[in-house]
Amino acid sequence: MAARDGLERQEEARLVGAAQSGDSAAFEELVRRSAPRLSALAYQLTGDAEAARDLSQEVFLKAFRGIRSLRSGASLQAWLFRIAANEAASFLRRKARERRRLAPAAEAVAAGAGPLERLVAEEERAAVLAALDALPARQRSVLVLRHLHGLSTAEVAETLKCSANSVKANLCYALRFLREKLAGGPDRE
Repeated sequence: MAARDGLERQEEARLVGAAQSGDSAAFEELVRRSAPRLSALAYQLTGDAEAARDLSQEVFLKAFRGIRSLRSGASLQAWLFRIAANEAASFLRRKARERRRLAPAAEAVAAGAGPLERLVAEEERAAVLAALDALPARQRSVLVLRHLHGLSTAEVAETLKCSANSVKANLCYALRFLREKLAGGPDRE
């Protein structure tokens, strides 16, 4: 397994070097290899399939423009995830501004609507998504990278350009918030 990982890293380094030299086929191969994990991360960070597709495209566009700035030996995945986390944070800020702008109209529509019957599973899913959506961007990024993508604390720290202690603290706060929110604690709306 370790030998395979070493070979994959060598092949990735070769492809990065070729892409940095202008080889578009090498960059396309890097995109092909990275796209599934990056798309999943984008969706998990935004909670919106369409936004995740747009975000993934934007990440690869930025990566294409900036591939020459990737340091030799640096993790391509961490670099792409860092770009994705920044793009997702920007998207979530825009989304929050839009929600605040549209809140009065949404309240008026909701006041006239009758109660909708929902399945228990849909309610639970909605509660989890709402709880994730309510997390601050940094805590959500740490939680998604650590638990849904399986990155180590050090890898999350490298990806988000923060300390390992910051990752641990943000993860602790995120998990505590989710427990309280989903259990109907003080933070539940």
